[in-house]
Order: sequence, then structure tokens, then C-alpha cells
Amino acid sequence: QLSNRGAGGGKQQSHWGAGFPDDDREASDVSSSSSSSMAARQARQGQPGASTSSQLMWVNLAAGTAAGAAAAAATTPFDVVKTRIQTATRSGGGDAKAVSALGVMRQVYTEGGVAGLFVGLGPRAVRCAPACAIVVACYELFKSWL
Repeated sequence: QLSNRGAGGGKQQSHWGAGFPDDDREASDVSSSSSSSMAARQARQGQPGASTSSQLMWVNLAAGTAAGAAAAAATTPFDVVKTRIQTATRSGGGDAKAVSALGVMRQVYTEGGVAGLFVGLGPRAVRCAPACAIVVACYELFKSWL
């Protein structure tokens, strides 16, 4: 289904059947980078394969949950170090400025290895994942209303 754009104009079809835009309205539709926005637009236009708003909400919640869990996993070692520094300074272990974050990270690593840096990941993910899911779903919802 490939056709060349000749002197007569028209849309060029790719092997997926999507054409290149000929006017500004179509250009703005194609330029959107958000797949959920594209699915919402298809649903409003009644196109086949379009998602309902309920399906979009669940997709956004799942994406937010995955993002929250990934963020929790990426930041847990830093949270462990921060907590160790806070507890050391509160219990009379020294001045906060005298404690090095890198030094605490080395100490945690020597005491517990890589697993020591990820202590508390489960509870942190349980807290972060739903929060991120709600934020992403609300953002996409409000974005579609604007």
C-alpha cells in the first residue's frame, strides 16, 4: 500500500496505512507524543480500536504504578544513606556536616552489601507506586479536559 506523492498531491501511505498530514489540523494530531492522548483522540472520534476512558484510566494508573516503583528502587539507596545520617546526628553520633554521604554509603555497603543499600525497598515502593499512579492518572485526565 505504498504510494508516492506526485504532482497531484494527496497523502502518502506507509505500509501501516498512516498518511502524512496535508493540513494544520492533521499535523497537530500527528505531532502529539503521548500515546494515551492519541488513544483518547481516537475514542472521541469513534475510530476502530479506540480505547474507552475507563481503559485509558487503567493504562495511566498502571504506567504511574510502574514509574513509582522504578523511582522507589532508584532512590532507595539514597534514602538509606539519608536515614543513617539523620539517626547518627540525632543520637549524638556527630555533627551533620562532619558525616559524609559517600562515607555512609561505603559503610552500609561493607556492612550489608548491595542488599544493605536497598533495605526498606518494599515499604517504600508500596508508598510511592500508588502516589505516582494517582498523579499520572490525574495529570492525563486534566490534560484531556484542557
